[in-house]
Amino acid sequence: MTVCYTDCSASNDASCPGCAPAASCTGVTLNDVTVSVGGPVGVVAATVQGVANGTVQWVDFTAVNAPIGGLTGSISINPTRDSTLPSYTTNVTGLTPGTARVRGTAT
Repeated sequence: MTVCYTDCSASNDASCPGCAPAASCTGVTLNDVTVSVGGPVGVVAATVQGVANGTVQWVDFTAVNAPIGGLTGSISINPTRDSTLPSYTTNVTGLTPGTARVRGTAT
């Protein structure tokens, strides 16, 4: 199973499973991971860009599973929110074969 990130560019959602970031996007970028159904888990880390004159308190993670936008697989994530500076992470477990996404939102 390939887990692709989603960033602040709505058009980037369609790039999965290519998972290429939008060149002009500022926001949250998540690394791509490949996990097997049932484990072991993969770790997705959030990189926050473009934060001017502010701080990030936490990143919320959301699993985006099939049947959305050509996705074929499903995942679970834990935790759904991480406030551990400077690296925000979540653990991803494959539930069904295919491709799914993780969405990261910085607050």
